[in-house]
Amino acid sequence: MEFADLPPDILGQIFQKLDLDYLYCLLLLFNANCSNQILRVIETVRYSRLIITNSWRQLLRLLPRAKKISSLELLSRYTYLSINEFQDFIPEWESKLYPEVNVRRKLVFVLCCDNSNVDQRYRIIRSFSRLLRRLPQSVLNVTRQVFLFMGGLNLVVERSLDEEVISCLFQSIEKMSSLYPSLESLSLVGPVDAHERGSINWPSCYDYSHFTSLSTVCMSNMGILSLANIEFPELIKHLVVSHNSILTLYGVKFPETLVTLDLSYNNLTGSFKTKLPMLKVFNIRRNYIEDMMHLPDSIEDLDISFNELPSTMFRIPAALKVLRTDIAQFYLMSEKVQVELRLQQVCVKKNIASQTNQSIFTRM
Repeated sequence: MEFADLPPDILGQIFQKLDLDYLYCLLLLFNANCSNQILRVIETVRYSRLIITNSWRQLLRLLPRAKKISSLELLSRYTYLSINEFQDFIPEWESKLYPEVNVRRKLVFVLCCDNSNVDQRYRIIRSFSRLLRRLPQSVLNVTRQVFLFMGGLNLVVERSLDEEVISCLFQSIEKMSSLYPSLESLSLVGPVDAHERGSINWPSCYDYSHFTSLSTVCMSNMGILSLANIEFPELIKHLVVSHNSILTLYGVKFPETLVTLDLSYNNLTGSFKTKLPMLKVFNIRRNYIEDMMHLPDSIEDLDISFNELPSTMFRIPAALKVLRTDIAQFYLMSEKVQVELRLQQVCVKKNIASQTNQSIFTRM
């Protein structure tokens, strides 16, 4: 049997393993003398994974940042379209897909706002909201991830989000729960400075629970002071709320389905007593936690670097494999704890203050 004689579904499974550059090479290779079936399978795989972005000219700078904060992997296998190109492409999308090939379609929106330009931020969010309302159901059902970068592509930002932009942002998100039933990942990335935002009020109770397929939520650097009024999806697995100004976990309703939780770079004090039986990766770096005697035994990867942790107020989770701590804190641990770490064969990684924080998703 020759390669061209393989069933379309088998060809699709093979081509899905290839990067986009290889698919282009195959198109050139097979275009001259090849069955129409192979060309249709290649085209189906090519258009089954799309990234839509409003930062088309700066895409090469934007996408590595998207990869850094999310579970989005294998970016080289995606076809990139600008928002305008995508709007023109929608009517012919179905015709590009070969029904004999069973591939999982994935549509990812990556939106970027220049934080120094208030008018631009507002215009982009409003445009995104209008786009959501216009998309046909066939497109909505394959949308898996949405990333919204509030800080633009600049590493240093001088201004925070104003009240009008935040209000428009949450109105857009509220619409998404009904428009995007298959949305799996939602990332909102600041900066929103909690100390400079003045009279801006976040919704008294924001409800994510209507996102029935949402498994990953990132709200990093969004100026969040409390999680108590946020309703998370029942089936959420990964939550990142790092680089905010959260003071306490009192009243927070974390779903028991959480597998990864990143609370790093906040202002948390006291103890962590939340029962999360499935939690495996926990990052509480750079807080003021004083008691870790009640950590879930399911934790395998734990980062407790740079906290106010007394040597007697730390208990090693039974499943722990990797402990990330700072040098001073490690040597202040009791001898009993250090012996237990050796007995459990825990890999201890000692961080230093100058090390940059790695997103929890880089270890997933």
